[in-house]
Amino acid sequence: AFLSCFDMKLLAFPTKHPGEPIFHTCPLPPPTLNTHGLQPRSILEQNFLCASPAGQVAFVREGCLNLLYHTTSACPLPVLRCLFQLTSIWPDRTNAFRTLWEMGTRSDDEPWCPTLQDIGQAFAYMGADLEALRCRRLLPPKLCPTDMRPDPSRSQEQGKLSAADTLALVTQLGDICKLLTVCVIACPCRYPDCARWELVILLCFLSLGYVLCCRSLPDLWLLLHCLLQGIVAWKEQCSPHCLSLCQLSQHHHNLPAVARLLPDITDRERELRRRLSLCAMAQLLGKAPCTTLSLGAREEVGAAPRVPTPLFLCAP
Repeated sequence: AFLSCFDMKLLAFPTKHPGEPIFHTCPLPPPTLNTHGLQPRSILEQNFLCASPAGQVAFVREGCLNLLYHTTSACPLPVLRCLFQLTSIWPDRTNAFRTLWEMGTRSDDEPWCPTLQDIGQAFAYMGADLEALRCRRLLPPKLCPTDMRPDPSRSQEQGKLSAADTLALVTQLGDICKLLTVCVIACPCRYPDCARWELVILLCFLSLGYVLCCRSLPDLWLLLHCLLQGIVAWKEQCSPHCLSLCQLSQHHHNLPAVARLLPDITDRERELRRRLSLCAMAQLLGKAPCTTLSLGAREEVGAAPRVPTPLFLCAP
């Protein structure tokens, strides 16, 4: 009876983190193709370029666009860019991902790689609100496009996504990650260290969407692995970007979710998880994060065995 007066409940991180209201249900109009400067090279291509936006979408959906550039020369860059944006419109009724995938893997040449601005616009079409990243200056404006919705205030009035909408969102997020993984592996020089870190921050932020809580995202996880493995100046850039990852959310239960999302296959990935967890714990304790990031210095030299991952990352 005496001990029960001082009973304390164990403070543990919940299995399902609260997440962030990142994805909204307010639909966006499909992107339109800018045909300025494009010269048709066949009657079929002329019909495609002169068609209305709905007619161009029908070209993609019915497979005519794939047939068009299967028999002619390379697909123009504006068409590829518009096709990439169509892959992010959900639910996908345009067959854009399959068309872009087949066109990109058909030849032995390097695939077309979207720029950071293309990637940011694609996630905006998917319904992601990246205003928080822009306000905290965690990413450049090219990766955080302005809200393209007709009425941005409507996103606060929308209810939660339905099960079908959530499944469509997860599927198309995986499709975009598949395309980006091919680009990162086939053309590593297109994405230098700075771009890779920015994509890592963006992907970790998107994974915090409450509609994605406790959902398996293998394609996103593989893309993170490929991005991290291609970073050249790892030792110089790991610590400052850990500080950026700790600012992705103001809720402390979301920080372990970010750490768990990161791959843990290679030494540098395990080091990033440890540094991020130490930085997060220092932030929760109100201490300077830079004082804890130096704890991994001995491992870099190789004079001591690897420090185990903090326990709060291993808890369910």
